[in-house]
Amino acid sequence: MPIKSGSTLVPLMGVDGSVVAYRLGSPSKSGMLAIAAMAADGVDVALKVASMTKRDQSGPIAMAADSVVVPLKGGMAPGMILIFIDEADSVYFNRYNPASGQANWDADVVRWNNLVAANGPPDFAAVHKVAGYPTYDIIPPDRTCPPEINYSTISRNPTATEMVTAYEDCKADPTLPHPREVLICIDSSGSMTRSTMLPGLTGFEQWLNDGGTFTPDPAAPLPRIPWREVAFGSERWLSLTCDLYNTYR
Repeated sequence: MPIKSGSTLVPLMGVDGSVVAYRLGSPSKSGMLAIAAMAADGVDVALKVASMTKRDQSGPIAMAADSVVVPLKGGMAPGMILIFIDEADSVYFNRYNPASGQANWDADVVRWNNLVAANGPPDFAAVHKVAGYPTYDIIPPDRTCPPEINYSTISRNPTATEMVTAYEDCKADPTLPHPREVLICIDSSGSMTRSTMLPGLTGFEQWLNDGGTFTPDPAAPLPRIPWREVAFGSERWLSLTCDLYNTYR
């Protein structure tokens, strides 16, 4: 049954990362604390309200009739954002006109703060300065990274183990569930390309495919950790992070 014009929709993201639009329907059981919905095929489903499963998660959690917990996507912050960039001299760290770099940074911080205030912070976020330009920085002088984004460094041409360490450091608490999706954001500029993150990037993405292990068991495979890789050409990385926040929440 197709979605009709004017229908009230509840977008849901399933555990496989796919987004499905549900049209509001009627509750299926009297007295059930539920979000009533109708799937695109016209089948009524009662989404029972369940408890939050992630720290600082924004937005309600629902449990479908098959007991699979799914987050309601509307208004929810992204799962994990990992950004890798080597420097931002002309954008944020302008040696010749520091005020210009600071103004760009301050404008992007305001935009970031507005997103966090409206939707909550990402479950996890980190920016990694890729080693190689010690006299430059990705943040202007006298400024600090937003507290929702971990600021770390990583070597050029990291190993897969280093990439996993970056992921685990961003996640911080190993007891927390894996994020809904990992956005891997790679600087692609004159001083850095995707190859700068090899060979570890390939191994890390396979680690995610294998559910967070380097030694998968074919007889008992782990669920894949959803991920996507994004290349960007602007060194105004905090503005990019805001764009990704809007796109993937």
